[in-house]
Amino acid sequence: MKGEKMENNELLYLSEEDTIRAGLLDIRFCVDNAEEVFRTVTRGEYLMGGPSENEHGIRICFPKEKRFPGMPVAAPGYSFMAMPAYVGGPFGAVGEKWYGASLQNLKKNLPRAYHMVMLNDLETGRPLALLTAPLLSAARSGAAPGVAMRYLCHDGCKKAALVGAGLMNRFVILALFSECPGIESVQVYDIDGEKCKAYCREMSEFTGREVSAAGSMEEALRDADIVHTGQSNSFVLKKAWLKEGAVLLISSDVEIEQDILCDAQLVFDHKAAHDIWIQNDPQMGLPTFDALRLMEAGAIPADRVCDLGDVIEGRRLPEGVGHRIFYWMGMPVSDIALAAALYQNALDKKIGTKLRLWDKPLWK
Repeated sequence: MKGEKMENNELLYLSEEDTIRAGLLDIRFCVDNAEEVFRTVTRGEYLMGGPSENEHGIRICFPKEKRFPGMPVAAPGYSFMAMPAYVGGPFGAVGEKWYGASLQNLKKNLPRAYHMVMLNDLETGRPLALLTAPLLSAARSGAAPGVAMRYLCHDGCKKAALVGAGLMNRFVILALFSECPGIESVQVYDIDGEKCKAYCREMSEFTGREVSAAGSMEEALRDADIVHTGQSNSFVLKKAWLKEGAVLLISSDVEIEQDILCDAQLVFDHKAAHDIWIQNDPQMGLPTFDALRLMEAGAIPADRVCDLGDVIEGRRLPEGVGHRIFYWMGMPVSDIALAAALYQNALDKKIGTKLRLWDKPLWK
């Protein structure tokens, strides 16, 4: 790579502030990066974990009861996961995202999850960079629906509705204003009303555009041309709430009424990864579970199901369907590709802290 020269016994550490200086808040940069990832995956130039090459990651599953003193037990939102990936195409990068998360952190005024990304040299395997990645993870998560907006939404979209006032939806709003500049109204609903109002004030100030809090889920969704779900709690998405032809961007636990699904065009980030997740862990629900079940039963025709990469590569979507629904679960290839781009920017701009692996290895 060009830019700042790194020695073979060094890696580059990028703090969150470093990743911001390297371009992480440039939403167009993030969406363009995500688009190239979808294109690369559709062309088959990638590997993720497991024999299927499509694993989301490897999770440590704690038991419900202690097996010995001091052992943690299963709890909602408590998890540790390793997410390795290789992404080819223009990236040529390999690495892993590792995270630990606990809902109890919120009571301690701590982040819900801690993410780190390690990049390695493809030829030798040596570590190249270690990135603090909670914001990176949220950025790649917000960039994915940004690509969907770029390809699935029409120019006349005027109102958008967001469910959930969390970190990811901050990037979704940035992507929304970037990809759909004609948007005139954005309403946000969260079960925590005060949190939602504070979020809307923050994002209005940050973007210079009006973002308002809705008093109910139905109020937010009514007449919305674009709907994004990014909340942590499950809910039922009712047909009566939706504008005809609205684009639905689904990333969280949502039960969608069957009439909506059977009349929709379904677009996945990468359907093979959803299939493997359900196959390996049927008890760990995915937003796509009902859709996959209906597809297996033949209730949703195969010609109304595709990956977003297919659309990027030129596949024409049928007209006259009810809703266009984009399902995405997040893929480690997205983390690695965005981390690789930030790493290159950091080298070019001489950002970050060099860490030594050793002065001289004791044994080889």
